[in-house]
Amino acid sequence: MVYVLVMVILGTGNAAAINEPIRIGTFHTIENCMAGANEAQTVGLDKVNYGFVCVRANDVPPVRTLSGVR
Repeated sequence: MVYVLVMVILGTGNAAAINEPIRIGTFHTIENCMAGANEAQTVGLDKVNYGFVCVRANDVPPVRTLSGVR
């Protein structure tokens, strides 16, 4: 089983919003995925609300970046 950690960003005020979740990484257990989310630190996101979601995935798609698929 594979779990994907995704980051969801919601802008507030004049801050930019990213409408699609960003895949952060993959983990073999839900506990490791949650630990990865708990260890995340923010830098420069004072006007942005964000959150992490661990999603169970059977097939992991290619990594999608802000500039496209790599």
